[in-house]
Amino acid sequence: MNHVLIVDDNSENLHALEGLLRDHGFRVTTSAHGADALARARNEAPDLVISDLLMPVMDGFSLLRHWKADARLAAIPFVVFTATYGAPDDERLARSLGADDFMSKTSAPDEVLARLRSLTSAPQGGRTARPTATPPAEPDLLNVFSQSLVRKLEEKSLLLEETNRALQREITERRRLIDTQASTLDALRESEERFRQLAETISEVFWISDPTKTRMLYVSPAYAVIWGRSPEELYADPEKWLDAIHPDDLALVHSALPGQERGEYDIAYRIVRPDGSLRWIRDRAFPVQDASGAVYRIVGIAEDVTSQRTNEAQLLRAQRMESIGTLAGGIAHDLNNVLTPILMSIELLRLDLPAAERSETLASIEGSAQKGAAMVRQLLSFARGVEGRREVVRVERILSDIERIVRDTFMKTIRVQCTVEEGVPPVLGDPTQLHQVLLNLCVNARDAMPSGGSIALSASRRVVGAAQVFGHDGVAPGTFVALEVRDTGEGIPGDVLDRIFEPFFTTKDVGLGTGLGLSTSMAIVRSFGGFIEVRSVVGEGSTFVVYMPVADENAIAEAPASSPPLLRGDGELVLVVDDETAIRDITRRSLEAFGYRVLLAADGAEALALFARHSADVAVVITDLMMPVLDGAIAIRAIRRLSATVPIIVVSGVEPDAAAGSVLRATEGTLRQLQKPYRADELLRVLYEVLHSAHSS
Repeated sequence: MNHVLIVDDNSENLHALEGLLRDHGFRVTTSAHGADALARARNEAPDLVISDLLMPVMDGFSLLRHWKADARLAAIPFVVFTATYGAPDDERLARSLGADDFMSKTSAPDEVLARLRSLTSAPQGGRTARPTATPPAEPDLLNVFSQSLVRKLEEKSLLLEETNRALQREITERRRLIDTQASTLDALRESEERFRQLAETISEVFWISDPTKTRMLYVSPAYAVIWGRSPEELYADPEKWLDAIHPDDLALVHSALPGQERGEYDIAYRIVRPDGSLRWIRDRAFPVQDASGAVYRIVGIAEDVTSQRTNEAQLLRAQRMESIGTLAGGIAHDLNNVLTPILMSIELLRLDLPAAERSETLASIEGSAQKGAAMVRQLLSFARGVEGRREVVRVERILSDIERIVRDTFMKTIRVQCTVEEGVPPVLGDPTQLHQVLLNLCVNARDAMPSGGSIALSASRRVVGAAQVFGHDGVAPGTFVALEVRDTGEGIPGDVLDRIFEPFFTTKDVGLGTGLGLSTSMAIVRSFGGFIEVRSVVGEGSTFVVYMPVADENAIAEAPASSPPLLRGDGELVLVVDDETAIRDITRRSLEAFGYRVLLAADGAEALALFARHSADVAVVITDLMMPVLDGAIAIRAIRRLSATVPIIVVSGVEPDAAAGSVLRATEGTLRQLQKPYRADELLRVLYEVLHSAHSS
């Protein structure tokens, strides 16, 4: 094992070289300067010495001179290992003093090991170098060494000066950046203050969240005004705002939320405030992208549009009443046609007719009554003016209803035909409002054909591209259902065609129209993401095409289960409340015929008195809503105080008003509703279902 003496005052360099040599089989002794190394070598001679040049007490040049002058050490190889002295003059001086090798500390470890092994493997006595000349005297050596040192110091000084200039430049640049950042921070503070003033002043709710919607970054104070809740609840739970959404609108909101990150979120929904009041909200969201196009923020605006919705509802109701007025004459005519066979059949029944003729007469009465009921039901559905709902609508049913209304109420000189493409998908909309849109178009078609003509209704699936939806704001390309109304009327002049959807614009004479029909229709269709196109040629007729987005096939409700069989009662006591004597009498006779016992009341006050006396026996209550003395809504509330579980069936010929509607909503789950007019089998089925459900629960 070769013994190596390392001489270096830099402990880091010394330890690194020592570790390298030990790892490769050398025995190592270390020293911090030349004098100590010379003493150690004379005490125990190494096989090789490795020395730095710049060291305290005795430098490397002096150590080399003394080393080669000592007869006991002169034959031991001497390697100079330096980082400071690397110039050719430095190497020539070291070799003239007898150095066997001259290496830089930056040399690769493999190179260092190879050169050391070469020196230690040479034959004894022939492996070491000798001074090339008489070694210089001590003063001369110091002079040479000093000159070399001065040269190195000058180089270092130049390097330090350059480094200092670079540092000065960096300091100047950093100061400039600091000044710029300070200016930017002052501007940011001003911007933040302007943002705060804007966000806290506007009446809309302004909000910012991260894309995952797990962190709400900002909510403006308007949230407390509109929602009636604290913005802090959203910082704790970003989805807390969903708790206020009306149950009927919750599915719509959940289905629309993924569109926020794509910039496709613009919806209207209702919220229920803590005080129970309803507000309509229009909510929009926009993605914010970084330089790479990735979404890192979602910003949104939610505004209270309740007053706008109220005005729109009033406008829709006014337009509906206009349409009803135009149909009133035809409806009156057809109702008279319905009533005439009923009245005449009653006279026949008073005669002693054979059983076959009697049965035929009864069937005629039933058919006429059902036709009249259907007409009234259509009229009520159209006139209610309820808010637009979003539900899956089968367009073939809508077109069938419109075809029947047109055939029954328009002049007989106007023919109507309806064609529905096989497999046409359902749409998402409000059936009452779709009735209104199509009936508006049919009424306009009728008015364009004063001498008669034809109306063609049709429905088909259409794929609509970007070019076709261009100009229709908020409408995206995709699959639509096209509802077409085509007439053979007078047509629309070109100078009028561009204005037909403007509110209050009409070409009809005074008193024959307000100009709200087409503008209302367009507003309804747009609210569901659709649009209307029109083509018209003067003298040849017009074609209006209503494009409605196809509903999600997964949203189509399954067909209801078949009705349970009509079973006889088992002596259950039924309280029947109605101010119409004929209705009370026929209801009593029908129920008693099927095994029920019956109590009759002519108004709400009488019903309460009877229920209080027989509450333990009454199995179900059947009550009208509109009655004198005490109406049905108040009676229901009072009955609920006496019994929270007795089933109640509400029957009415009209849509409940606001007060009655609030009662029905408050007791939802314990009430069943049945629309007048109804058949005996419908009443018996609902009665059976109510009693069966009450017993099973």
